[in-house]
Amino acid sequence: YESRDDPEVPKFHYGSHYSSAGIVLFYLVRLPPFSGENQKLQGGQFDHADRLFNSIRDTWLSAAGKGNTSDVKELIPEFFYMPEFLENRFKLDLGEKQSGEKVSDVGLPPWAKGSAREFIRRHREALESDYVSENLHHWIDLIFGYKQRGKYGRFDDEYFKESKQSSQFSRSMKCGK
Repeated sequence: YESRDDPEVPKFHYGSHYSSAGIVLFYLVRLPPFSGENQKLQGGQFDHADRLFNSIRDTWLSAAGKGNTSDVKELIPEFFYMPEFLENRFKLDLGEKQSGEKVSDVGLPPWAKGSAREFIRRHREALESDYVSENLHHWIDLIFGYKQRGKYGRFDDEYFKESKQSSQFSRSMKCGK
C-alpha cells in the first residue's frame, strides 16, 4: 500500500471484492448442484486438490492475510446453519493433495470435536453473541459505509480499490434507492 505511487489510481489494499460467485462455489464444492458448477468453472473438472476448500484452519489463515494478502473471502451464510456443506456426503472425487492426502470432508478446528454440527452450532452461537450484536455496526460501516474510503478507510487499513460497482452501490445507499 505505502509503496504504491500511481497518481492516476488512488491507493488501495485489496483489488478485488470480498465476495463473488467463485467464492461461494469454493465453499460449496461438496454440495450438488454447486459441485457441478464448480467443475464448469474449472473447465469440467475440480480445481487442484490443494486449492479446494479443505480445512477451516488453512482457509482462515489465507483469508486473514497470513501468507496470501490477495485472499479476501468472507463467510457465506451456510457457515451458520448448514453442516452438510462441510461433509463429502456424495462421495465426490475431489482429488489428492500433493501430500498424498485424499480430499473429503473439511478439516475442522479441535473445538468442533470432529463434528460439522458442533462446528455450525458454535459458529451460530458466536454470531448471536452479545459481542457481535454490540460490534456488528463496525463491520457494516466497513463493508457498506463510510469506512470504505477516505481517511476512515485508511485508518482501518481496509481500503478497497474504487470500482464502478462500489461507487454506484454507495451512491444508491445514500439516495435510499
